[in-house]
Amino acid sequence: MILEDPIARSEFYVERGFDAALADFPEEAFDEATEAAGLVLDEEGDVDFLGHERLYHQLVRVEFELRRYVHRIMAEAFGENWPDRVSDLAKRWQATKQKRLDEGQPEQPLLISYSDLSDLQEIMQRKDHFDLFKPIFRRVESMQETFRRILPARHAVAHCGVVTQIDVITVLAESVRLRNVIRS
Repeated sequence: MILEDPIARSEFYVERGFDAALADFPEEAFDEATEAAGLVLDEEGDVDFLGHERLYHQLVRVEFELRRYVHRIMAEAFGENWPDRVSDLAKRWQATKQKRLDEGQPEQPLLISYSDLSDLQEIMQRKDHFDLFKPIFRRVESMQETFRRILPARHAVAHCGVVTQIDVITVLAESVRLRNVIRS
């Protein structure tokens, strides 16, 4: 499966137009090139690009900001009870919330905090919701492509798969793109 096989995942990206030469460097040169290209979001400057932990933290930051963004847009349009519009998702979030509370974790202030990245995509791409996100993403296909690029690397990180340099550069580039879009 593409999500679990780093070679198949790299081929997947290349088949869709990713220039593999952008990530075909020794580790030190790769780190230098991505930094020079402005693809580093870590404010500390001490980044281990190939480490799962660093990529995990990058993905968490992006998901956190995206959740807040989706919540803000949906709450402005439909009020604070907007999760009622996505009741199946909201039920799952509520179950996840209860599980986390039972584990002794602190309660998150927003129900959407218990969502995952694919939930956010589902909310945003719905025909009756996309007009809310259109001013930023312009086309539903553009928004969907962002998720298609990030999700394979996210799955590799979340499920202890192999993280490739293509995964790293893709997540960093899409993170910059998403943050610029969300903050504009």
